[in-house]
Amino acid sequence: MKDLDAEIRAVERLIARERNALGLLAEDWATAARDAVVSKKSLFAVAAFGFVLGDALRPAKPAGTVRKLGFSGMLAGIAFSALRARYGSPWALAEVAWRGWRGASARREARRALEIPAPGPAPVPPGPQ
Repeated sequence: MKDLDAEIRAVERLIARERNALGLLAEDWATAARDAVVSKKSLFAVAAFGFVLGDALRPAKPAGTVRKLGFSGMLAGIAFSALRARYGSPWALAEVAWRGWRGASARREARRALEIPAPGPAPVPPGPQ
């Protein structure tokens, strides 16, 4: 009977050890999956896939829409082409605009800090009595 009890305890320890190992394995797998989902590469891939999918599912434009834009559309196209030639991509243009905006706000704050406040009204001396 003692041999049977020892064997049962050994099997129970083995089951408990495997259960703990399985729990640790599941926790490691969940951590790895979470890290893979929120990594920069996967977020970039999902965003790129969304842009590609959105472009693929966008309805086709009718052939006559180019003519409806007129002169302002032509000027906008030329301006965009010139900006792309100058900066290379819309992201580079946005970065330059962001830096300019941040620099302008920093310069504005520096000017405000250096400004001398206007003096208040001069006190009027009391008149003769």
